[in-house]
Amino acid sequence: MNEVQGSGIVTRFGTFEVNFQSRELRKHGMRIRLEEKPFQILEMLLDRAGDVVTRSMLRERLWPDTYVAYEHGLNTAVNKLRDLLGDSARSPRFVETLPRLGYRFIAPVIKPEKALANESPSAYGPVGSTFQPSTTSSAAAPRSAAESNFAVTDFFSPGSREK
Repeated sequence: MNEVQGSGIVTRFGTFEVNFQSRELRKHGMRIRLEEKPFQILEMLLDRAGDVVTRSMLRERLWPDTYVAYEHGLNTAVNKLRDLLGDSARSPRFVETLPRLGYRFIAPVIKPEKALANESPSAYGPVGSTFQPSTTSSAAAPRSAAESNFAVTDFFSPGSREK
């Protein structure tokens, strides 16, 4: 599921892939040219997917030395991002506008750490780790290895039959 393109791990949403290391956005594997400001907005939104990214947070990141007249630049950059994603403010699939507050990325996102966890061969942790059962369970635990083996062996023994 994880692919390396331009020597970076890919974050996915919808039909898009983003490589933050090589600063590339792809749709169906085809590279889409995205200017730096819209790319930085996408990066912040994906990093905080599902959470509000305020206009002031975006201003601090994109225009750190500007205290006035960034509104038009921010609106333009968000609109460029939406155009490239095929998104709209009226019926968003990716970028939701929260009036006078900011934006929220609303589509499901597959981030590198989640993709790696999903590919783990064990549901209990990485290979070589030891499964430790919870000690807070209210179920009674077997007192010895013999009792534990008896229950498993009895259930799976070749001669057992259901009645």
